[in-house]
Amino acid sequence: MESCNIQPLKELETYGYQIAYYLLQNEAMATAAMQNSLKILFQDQTFHTQSLTGRQQQMKKVVMKQSLQQLASKITC
Repeated sequence: MESCNIQPLKELETYGYQIAYYLLQNEAMATAAMQNSLKILFQDQTFHTQSLTGRQQQMKKVVMKQSLQQLASKITC
């Protein structure tokens, strides 16, 4: 069961990282944003039942939010 949940995430991991890196222009921050995003999406059962387009849209939304949180935490420190 767990491998079924991981496969959709693996398929979109590069896509998500590209979004995070584009927004942050920093490898470490983009990696952290992506790690947080993958954890969130892994636990979201609706993510796993969506079409590829739906998963891409949800990945983009979560990655953008996590990227902005990474940026906000850097600014406030």
